[in-house]
This record gives sequence, C-alpha cells and structure tokens, in this order.
Amino acid sequence: MARDGSSQDEYFFDDKSFLKCLGVAIRKLRVEQRMTQKQLGDLCGLTRTYVCILERTPHNLSFGNLLRVAEALNVPPSYLLQVAEELHAKSSASAAE
Repeated sequence: MARDGSSQDEYFFDDKSFLKCLGVAIRKLRVEQRMTQKQLGDLCGLTRTYVCILERTPHNLSFGNLLRVAEALNVPPSYLLQVAEELHAKSSASAAE
C-alpha cells in the first residue's frame, strides 16, 4: 500500500506506454515553442536523429538527457514528466473503454 493509503497498483504502468507518452510530451512542448528537432538537439547536445527517436519510439532516455531536454524546452523536468503522465492517463483510460 502507498503512503497515501491507495493501492500501489494505481501507479503501476507499462514502461513502453509511458515512454511513448514521454516522447509525445517532448514533441508537444517542442512544437508549442516552434522549435525544430534540430534546434532542440542543438540546444541540448543531442542529434536531430536522437530527438526524432525520443519523440517517435518508446526510448528509455537517461536521466541526464531528460534534464538536458527539459532545460532546452525551458521547463522543469517534473513538468515534462507531468505532461507525459497526463497523456499516459488519457491513453490508458481510452484503452480501458
């Protein structure tokens, strides 16, 4: 049982599904800022190809790269994860219907 009294199962989710949502969150924030994949890559020291992989596949990025991407997008890493979690909750809810 979690500290707040809820079941831990409520917080368990499929890694691949969440990582795909994290990629969607990165793309969403990048597009909102009218930034190309190359511009984002240049800002965080990653290649355009790697940014494309992050956005389009469930890729397990390192914590360091998560920090770099968040900084380049001018958001706290927690916000990036929050957006991904919201997207994941929506996709899980629609899959359950």
